Amino acid sequence: MQKLRSIGFILVGAVAGVLISLNFQAIADRAARAPLPIEELRAFTEVVDAIKKNYVEPVEDKKLFTEAINGML
Repeated sequence: MQKLRSIGFILVGAVAGVLISLNFQAIADRAARAPLPIEELRAFTEVVDAIKKNYVEPVEDKKLFTEAINGML
């Protein structure tokens, strides 16, 4: 009887794990389908290019992007 009960718990846990993983997959698929904001990315790229060409001091790409992201947040 105890063995049957243990098997039942294992099966319930396995089914719950499968259902949870399927739910996460559905959420990931939904997020992946969102269209990219192409025009906004172009505008951002133009601004980055202008900064790199015209800024008083040279700016590293990593610093430029990090500070831009911090400014957006």
